[in-house]
Amino acid sequence: MKNKKMLTYIVIFLIATTLLIFNINVWCDEAASINLTSYNWNDLIYFVKKDFHPPLYYLALKTWGHFTGHNLISYKFFSIIPVILSALFVCIWFKKRLPKYYNKYNIIFVILIFFAPCNMGKNIEVRMYTWAAFWVSSFLLTSWELRENSFKDLTTKKKIFLHMFLIISGACACYTHYFAGLTILVIGIISIIMLIKQKNKNELINYSLSCIGVFVCFLPWLFIFFKQINDNIPIWTIELEMKPVYTLNILRYPFEGDYSSAFPSDFTPILWIIIVSMLIYSIHLIKTDTDNKKTQIIKYGVECFSIFISVFIIGLIVSYNIHPILMRRYLFPSVNLLWLSVALMSASFCETEKLRSILIGILTVLSISSYVYTIEREYETGTKATLNFFTNSDIKDDDIIINNIEICACWELKYYFPNNDNFYEENDIIYATDYVTAWYLPNYEQINESDKTIWYFCNNNTNLNVEKYVNSRKNIEEVYKGNLDNYYNFKIYKISPVN
Repeated sequence: MKNKKMLTYIVIFLIATTLLIFNINVWCDEAASINLTSYNWNDLIYFVKKDFHPPLYYLALKTWGHFTGHNLISYKFFSIIPVILSALFVCIWFKKRLPKYYNKYNIIFVILIFFAPCNMGKNIEVRMYTWAAFWVSSFLLTSWELRENSFKDLTTKKKIFLHMFLIISGACACYTHYFAGLTILVIGIISIIMLIKQKNKNELINYSLSCIGVFVCFLPWLFIFFKQINDNIPIWTIELEMKPVYTLNILRYPFEGDYSSAFPSDFTPILWIIIVSMLIYSIHLIKTDTDNKKTQIIKYGVECFSIFISVFIIGLIVSYNIHPILMRRYLFPSVNLLWLSVALMSASFCETEKLRSILIGILTVLSISSYVYTIEREYETGTKATLNFFTNSDIKDDDIIINNIEICACWELKYYFPNNDNFYEENDIIYATDYVTAWYLPNYEQINESDKTIWYFCNNNTNLNVEKYVNSRKNIEEVYKGNLDNYYNFKIYKISPVN
C-alpha cells in the first residue's frame, strides 16, 4: 500500500513536470546542445573537446535523438528521465534500509527533487545537469550500501555487482560534468575515512580499488580535461567576478534557481534557517542519543550536507585563489544531496506529525510558487511572436544573419536558422562562429560589401551603425522588435542591396 502511495506521488509529479516541456523555448546553452546533435560522431567529439564539459551527455543526447526523433520535446524529456530514476532509487533505498521512515520523510526528497526552483528549471532543460545529479546520487547510495557493516544481507555476488555499479556511476558522473566528478571525489574520500574508522580492512581495500577503477575509466579523457582547463575555461569564465555578494547568490541558488532576480526570494532565508537548525540539532543528537538506528539515519543526513557544502567550499577556494570557476548552476550535481540531507535530518528534527506537516506545508507552498513561475517562464515569452515573424518574413537560406547581442546568441540563431550563415559583430568587427563554442573565428568584415540581404539582430541597448551599410548602397529598415525566451531582446534590421 505504501509503495503504491509513493509511486502515485511520483507519477503525479512526473505528469506536472512533463506539462512544462510543450513549448518552443530554448536558451543559448540548450541551442548549443541541440546544434551538436546535428554533427557526425567525429565532429561532435571535436567540438566537445573545445567545450567546457565532458562528452557523455552530448553523445547520449545524440543517441536518444536517433531513436526518438530529433525534436525539442524529446530532448527536454531526456532530462526528466534521470529525475524519475533518482526518485525511484532513493525510494527503494529508503524502503529497504529505513522502512520506518519511508512514507513520512521520503516524500520530502521527492517533492524537492521535482519542484525545488533550481530543480524545476534544470529538469526540463536540454543540458546535462539532471544526469550528473543522478550519477552522483547513485554513487553515494552505492557507497553507503558497501561500507555499512550492519547490512549483512550482501552476498558476494551482490557486492561484486555493487562495486561494478559504483565504478560505472562514478565514471559516468565524471564524464557528464566536472563538478559531478568533484562531488564523486568528496564522497570517495569521506567513505574511505568512514571505512578506516570502522576498521573494515577488506571493504576499505575493495572500495579503494573501485575508486581507482573510476579514475582509470576517466584516464582516456584526462589529457583533454587539462587542455580544456588551460585553453577553454579561462576564456569562458573571464567575466565571473568572485565577490561576497556573488558567494551569497550561490547559496540562494538551490531555492531560487537560475532566475533568482525574477523569482521571489522570501523562502530562501526561511529554508536555510530550517536546514541549519536541522544540522545543529542532528549533530547534537549524534553526540547524545544512544539509539543507534536513529543516529545512523541522522549521520547519513549530516554526511549529505557535508558533501554539498564541501563541494561549495572547494569551488570557492579555487575561484578566489586560482581562477573563478564556480558558476551557480555548477552546484547542481550536488543539490540532490542537499535535498536528501533535508529528508534524512527531518527524521529527528520533525519527529512529531505537526512539525513534519509544517515542513511539508512550507515545501508545498514553495513548490506551487515555483511551478507557477516556471509556467510563466516557459510559456509566457516573446519566442512565439518572434518565430511567427520569422515564418512570415522573407528570410532566405542564402541570407546572412548578424547579431551584436553576444557571441552565444549565435548558437540560438543557428538553432532557428540552421541553413543560414551566422556571424557576430563586436567593436565593428564581424566574426564567424562555429555555433557550439564561444570562440571568435576569423573576421569577415567584407560581409558589409556583400550583395546578399543581411538580417541584423541588434541589442535593444544599442543602435545599428548604419553608415557602413549606407556607404555600400543598401536599404536599411527596422522590421521587428522582440525577444527570444525573454532572454535576448533585440531589434531586427533588414539590410538589402539597392536594386
